Amino acid sequence: MISLKVRVTPWRLTLTVLMLSLVGLTALTAPKWQDEEEDGERRLWNKQFLAARAKAKGTGGPSTAKAQPPAAITQTTVQSQAAQPRDQPGVPGAEAAEALDDQLIGITFWRLREATARELNGDKRLLLQQKYIAGRVAAETAFNRDDLVRLSVEAPRANGAYLYVIDRELYADGSIGSPYLILPSRTVRNGDHEIVAGKVLDLPASSDDIPYFSFSSDRADYVGEQLTIIISPRPLNLPSSSGLPLPLDREQVAQLRKWEQDWSGVIERRETKSQLGAKRTVVERDAGEGERLLTQRDPLPQTIFRVKIRPANPANPANPANPANPANPANPGGCLLITVPLRIAK
Repeated sequence: MISLKVRVTPWRLTLTVLMLSLVGLTALTAPKWQDEEEDGERRLWNKQFLAARAKAKGTGGPSTAKAQPPAAITQTTVQSQAAQPRDQPGVPGAEAAEALDDQLIGITFWRLREATARELNGDKRLLLQQKYIAGRVAAETAFNRDDLVRLSVEAPRANGAYLYVIDRELYADGSIGSPYLILPSRTVRNGDHEIVAGKVLDLPASSDDIPYFSFSSDRADYVGEQLTIIISPRPLNLPSSSGLPLPLDREQVAQLRKWEQDWSGVIERRETKSQLGAKRTVVERDAGEGERLLTQRDPLPQTIFRVKIRPANPANPANPANPANPANPANPGGCLLITVPLRIAK
């Protein structure tokens, strides 16, 4: 597993278990560019995000973002505990639209670069620390050791859920370091880690002294970070970080291992190829600052993960609401967990 750490502040970034329950998706007429999406599966997922944003209540007027037709890269993965994403066959679109136990989570990874002279004289709201510009990168990007990274997370949750992110270092032999909780954090929206449709949570907070993650370790065999992302419909028995990465104690580590067993599932991933390298917009910046919600006309996440809850043991009773998909008694609330490695290029 990989851990991201901020240069001055020892931030560690582990994609924490995502626990996400998606209820009642509503159809809507998508913007024209959605119909131009090359990959039908990603197009369906886009519509689910847009439908959820349409229902969301909160601030945010008409968007000034220019919609672009994303040509998707199809990447399907099956993931279990400690497993890494790998290509798998796609699932038919009809199944994706009907399977209510499948959950979506959107993540955009941003790589920072120094702003050009023209950008420095442009809209100051696009600058981070008055000198950096954030650009989209794919989740499987091989980063350079000196890259500065941020991430934004969005989920199409109508009723809200709670987001947790855990970070661990990743080593060349596949082993991982100790887990550190990086969300919830008092420096990110004053500890608010509830996630609803249209609401974006940025890590680290742009108001932090060091508003980005960097790759660093004392070990020579360090190859990156592993993020564990959790979305849960209810708060978990985890503390809130004061701003620095918070090490989990022995009991919490044991609980995390159990969650990794019970809440993992089949993972599919889709990238939006045409958006790669796109600069962060003012709309996305404002949403990340909590000044507004994203709307149907605003950019969608760069990477969308579709998580299918792991079926229970066949000996367990079937779910009466969906006999084809037995209930998982260890996960009655529909909590989800995924891990995402951030690797350094060799």
